[in-house]
Amino acid sequence: MRKTQQQVRQELERQFDASVARYIVEELFQCSYAELIHGGTIELTERELTVLQRVLERVKEGYPLQYAFERAYFYGYTFYVNEHVLIPRPETEELVYFILQRFGKEQLRVLDIGTGSGAIALTLKLENPKFEVTATDISTEALQVAQRNANALEADIQFVQSDGLTSVEQPFDIIVSNPPYISENEKSLMSESTLRYEPHLALFAEDEGYALYEQWIHAIEGNPRCVAFEIGFAQKERVEQMLRAKFPKAVVGTERDMHGKDRIVYALLD
Repeated sequence: MRKTQQQVRQELERQFDASVARYIVEELFQCSYAELIHGGTIELTERELTVLQRVLERVKEGYPLQYAFERAYFYGYTFYVNEHVLIPRPETEELVYFILQRFGKEQLRVLDIGTGSGAIALTLKLENPKFEVTATDISTEALQVAQRNANALEADIQFVQSDGLTSVEQPFDIIVSNPPYISENEKSLMSESTLRYEPHLALFAEDEGYALYEQWIHAIEGNPRCVAFEIGFAQKERVEQMLRAKFPKAVVGTERDMHGKDRIVYALLD
């Protein structure tokens, strides 16, 4: 006789932290934790048993849960993810919200640099179909993931393999990015799981994390209505200075995230 969902839940609670156990069972059975607590009498299928065994082997080695299940959630949408792309973070949702609050009903050309899974670009398109969105990444594998997500979400955007802005046709009305911005010196502050499994190409940048801000801001042509970057918690002043130097007539500022940390630096030109 196979184990029931309830029995699996109880076993996982004995093996893992409560939040990890909850994530695994909710993802495995695609139902709420409350349903499992008060029910969960259904026996596992062969497929569920196979997935559970694979996930447990990986999680015990520190493998991120999102990679183990090959999906992550962002702005209410489900994205396929693997080790070629960063796992979308809740803080990045605030970057999307920032753009939509200001331009969410307008017909504009939007560029997402370093798209990874496509979370930013695809969400902007899904939330405002009038946006004409182009998404770039230097990684072929990341673009394959992003294209898979575009197909699954039925979002029509253009993908371009590009080192920053080198291979795209400017100008754009909105330029947005969550770039690699972590300094190599900050590795000791990061989780072992992130360092071991998430792509370093999407995490780290030279010049103490500022290299790609400098490169990309310098490469912007014309006068976009908005340029917005996610930043590290201590990068506000220097990135603001870069934007002011590039766009002296712009309103440049910073938005804090849900934790009260500086997270979005922007330049508004309209």
